Amino acid sequence: MRIGFLLTVSLLGMALLVGVLGGLLERTSNAVGKELDDLRGSSIEEVLGADGMEQALRSTEAAAYRLVAERYRQQPGDASHESEWGSVPQLDLDAIDESIEHFEDSLAQTRRALELASNIGSRLNDGESGRGIAARSAQLREIEREFAVHQQLHERLVHLMRYHPTDRVLEFLQEDFEPHYQDRMRPLIRRFARSARADLTAEAEAVERLLNKATLRNRWLAGIAFGLAVLLGILLSRAISRPLVKLRDAALRVGTGDLQQHVDLQADNEFGVLAQAFNEMAANLSETTVSRGYLDNILQSMREIVLVFDPDGRVQTANQVAVVELGEADGELIGRSLAELTADGSHDLPESAGETDLLRADGTAFPASFSRSELKGPQGESEGFVLVARNITERRLAEEELRRSLHDKDLLLKEVHHRVKNNLQIISSLLRLQEGDLEAGSRGLRESQNRIRSMALIHEHLYQSTDLANIDFGAYLEELVENLLGSYGPRARGLKAELEVQADPPNLDTAIPCGMIVNELVANAVEHGFDREGTLKISYRPDDGYHVLEVEDDGRGLPPNFDITTTRSLGLRLVSALTQQIGGVLEYTSEGRGTVFAIRFSSQDSESA
Repeated sequence: MRIGFLLTVSLLGMALLVGVLGGLLERTSNAVGKELDDLRGSSIEEVLGADGMEQALRSTEAAAYRLVAERYRQQPGDASHESEWGSVPQLDLDAIDESIEHFEDSLAQTRRALELASNIGSRLNDGESGRGIAARSAQLREIEREFAVHQQLHERLVHLMRYHPTDRVLEFLQEDFEPHYQDRMRPLIRRFARSARADLTAEAEAVERLLNKATLRNRWLAGIAFGLAVLLGILLSRAISRPLVKLRDAALRVGTGDLQQHVDLQADNEFGVLAQAFNEMAANLSETTVSRGYLDNILQSMREIVLVFDPDGRVQTANQVAVVELGEADGELIGRSLAELTADGSHDLPESAGETDLLRADGTAFPASFSRSELKGPQGESEGFVLVARNITERRLAEEELRRSLHDKDLLLKEVHHRVKNNLQIISSLLRLQEGDLEAGSRGLRESQNRIRSMALIHEHLYQSTDLANIDFGAYLEELVENLLGSYGPRARGLKAELEVQADPPNLDTAIPCGMIVNELVANAVEHGFDREGTLKISYRPDDGYHVLEVEDDGRGLPPNFDITTTRSLGLRLVSALTQQIGGVLEYTSEGRGTVFAIRFSSQDSESA
């Protein structure tokens, strides 16, 4: 069914319902209005007729008394002769006749009103209203019978006035005419008027009941019409909105890049034609266009920061890596300017590539390498630019570490050349000192060998260290003492060495002299302090801003009156000289058995580069 035809039929149906309902309401309103008008007219006519009848009787009575009064005024002496009637005014007799005619007219008016009320009661089909009309009809018939009697009294009154004395006329008025009016006619008329007024209220209530019934019926009709209109509107809305919703949802999904959309709408109307055209369009787009979802997947899968800026330099699109690296919540990057994202507040970056610092949401910055390229439209116009960046913090740290390592290696090479030259000079000096001692023999050569080995061991540990400025001093001393004791063979087999290192390691300038000091003191203890068994304790500890290097043994002790400044021992002289070289103070004690040598030197000098 065509949409235009469906709309036309629906609107015509609604118009027909409205027309039928309006016609019924107007008909009911007219019927009730006519009943109210008829009821108002009949009731008023009844009341007015009753009032007219009572007024006519009152006028008749007043005219009769005026005649009698006039007759007394004209003949105050003897008013008993009928010959004197001719002097009474004919005007008062005419007034009495007119009052009687007025009564007859009012009676006829009341009768017609009562007949009209009877017709209304039959239309209303109201039992209470019918009973009231029947009662008033009976009252009116009784009034008519009494009026016939009143007419006879009226004729008798006129006759008495014509042919009898005034006293006789007055007596008739007082004893017959007036009592009939007061005791019979007037109560009947007033009772009728009261009944008419009371029945007017009852009949109005009956009409109101009729009106309520009509209103209830009209409400039912209006409700049915409204329900039909709503049902028709719902059916029409469903017939139009469902296809539109399907087409709208499919169009929105195509707009987001999902080109695999198909609207399943089989209808022989405009919507069916539109759905078929939409499906053909989506199929053509899927064949000729890369879907937005596919491009978005590519964008989100990239490990670099990707930001797409509009021509005003504000972010239009950002991938997840950009959100994570810049510390922004989803959606907060959109609309941010380039100046807000760079640490230096730059509004532009050079085209091609380079490095800059990007700013996180918490105010911290990180280095990034970037490439920038213009975004061109179909006609070659600029639509903004694309910024691809990578966080190079780790690369910067690696480069810095490499530069520092290269610098340390360069310093190390220079230091090695310097140390080798110095050590060769030291070895030359030691050999020169040793050459005059022919008695030393192989012992002197072993001592020189141990001294050279202690210096070589420093360089070996230096090469193995990750920090070229410092060495593991504890491991160095441990290996030094072990090699030294091993060089003495069976002689040092019963000796035990204990090592304790608590202070920070010294620098290279201090480590070599300390190693040679330990070498000389341990060698001296092995050669002169023990017979076969004993313990050596070597410690290196901090002490109130200083470092203390201590070598203790439990051997024979030093000779009496020993003075290191006058000793002929080359090793102890070397200890004294090396202590002075590192700016330290040498202290030694020997009480009975055992000897303690302690060298105290500044920790700042030992830790400075």
